[in-house]
Amino acid sequence: MEKILELKNITKNFGNTRALNEISFSLDKGKIYSLVGENGAGKSTLAKIISGGLKSDNGEIYYKGQIVINHSPRKAKELGIFIVHQWGDLAPNLSVLDNIFLGNEERGFIGILNRNYMQEKAHKILKEFDLNLDLNLPVEELSPAYQQIVTITKALLVKNEFLIIDEGGSSFDKKELVELFVVLRKLKCAGVTIIYISHLLDNVMELSDEIIVLRNGNLIKIVKTKNITLDELASLVISYEVKTEVKNFAPLKKGKLEKLKVDSLMWKGGNASYSFAIKESEILGITGPVGSGKSELLRTIMGLNPKEKGTIWINREKIIKNSPFRMIRKKVAFVPESRFAEGLVMLRSMEENITLPSLWQWYKFLLNKKELIKKSNQAADVARIMRSSIQDRMSYLSGGNQQKTVIAKWLTSDYELFLLDEAFIGIDIGAKSDIGEVIRRLSKNSCSIILVSTEFTDLIGLVHRLFVMVNHKIVAELQGEEITNKNIIKYYQSTIK
Repeated sequence: MEKILELKNITKNFGNTRALNEISFSLDKGKIYSLVGENGAGKSTLAKIISGGLKSDNGEIYYKGQIVINHSPRKAKELGIFIVHQWGDLAPNLSVLDNIFLGNEERGFIGILNRNYMQEKAHKILKEFDLNLDLNLPVEELSPAYQQIVTITKALLVKNEFLIIDEGGSSFDKKELVELFVVLRKLKCAGVTIIYISHLLDNVMELSDEIIVLRNGNLIKIVKTKNITLDELASLVISYEVKTEVKNFAPLKKGKLEKLKVDSLMWKGGNASYSFAIKESEILGITGPVGSGKSELLRTIMGLNPKEKGTIWINREKIIKNSPFRMIRKKVAFVPESRFAEGLVMLRSMEENITLPSLWQWYKFLLNKKELIKKSNQAADVARIMRSSIQDRMSYLSGGNQQKTVIAKWLTSDYELFLLDEAFIGIDIGAKSDIGEVIRRLSKNSCSIILVSTEFTDLIGLVHRLFVMVNHKIVAELQGEEITNKNIIKYYQSTIK
């Protein structure tokens, strides 16, 4: 095979932290490589160095046999290297068409945009890769999944030979993921080399030819996908044995009191109502594709979405008018889907973030700073947050530790009902394991948990009961040993036909 990229002893330091330690490997043309590792393993740093966004402190990059001098994003563009970042590089208020051609606009003789030509060229690319996008729609109206597909479409305008997808598919539903993989496989057949970065190891196993494993800035192994199992890969990633196929833990004991009940609950603008109950110590999972109504249901219970109709009881007490503050007073905790938009104050410290929801309980005339630090450290320990200090700024932490902090916010007081929306999104397998243990501990301490996740594999072996939601309807309720990949996929199929 023809080699397209070779790295020799790539090293990168951030202060006293070594992010990459003498990384050396070569990649063949026309293959899909997956780059995996825990948060902080060095994946994104390595991707930025290859694409010119960061300069290495030491080492050399060879592209098509030639050493790359003075690497930069412009140099990468000239070489045909394109990176699709996790959160995209799009102008949200512009149309899909304008974003696809942003920086590569087609202009006529006097500089006027040739929109007809741009439309024709975009339609040709979309048809070639079986993509269905409304070119006139503002990008901000697209789901995160389709925003990433728009960014990939930008790469298809130019004959890029090397494509890096950073956290591709992390927010995709099953149908969108199928579309993404079709595009990437077609690019591979056209001779494009792809590095696919993902925390979702089952996706990695399905897509890639070879897998590059990083841990703590070191290259651990490059392995052919066909020569490794999912369990073996997970163990390589986090350095200790992992079992992804686990049996459901101890069933819920009979006689438990009812913690939450909703009857005919509907949010404003919704088209379905919901009735169910959850008992003390129960972990209820809810899965379904993006847009199935999972998040809206949790937000309506919490009072963040206006309620159209229905009744909510907590500990058999009817909640006349629910609001976030009232629900917090009723010992209900809420973790939102986006830790960046709603979960954390990124420029403040870990201690300030952890104690923020419960300050009203401790405030008399003055706040006891020592007591706040003590409580935040205790919550951080329970949530298994790696830190040098409780005063670390949130923006300095890895994604996994940021997500643990969102949960730790609700561990400083005696909350009894936890509504967790996508608690595992965008984090590595080690952080998922830690959060799973926190959830089990809450259950053992008589707390009730509703756990929403688009990636249903995160729920197997963790929840006592599982709802499958499709098109705003609960289409299945599974319990105990019924909660398997096979059974869940059976009800998921209607979303990917």
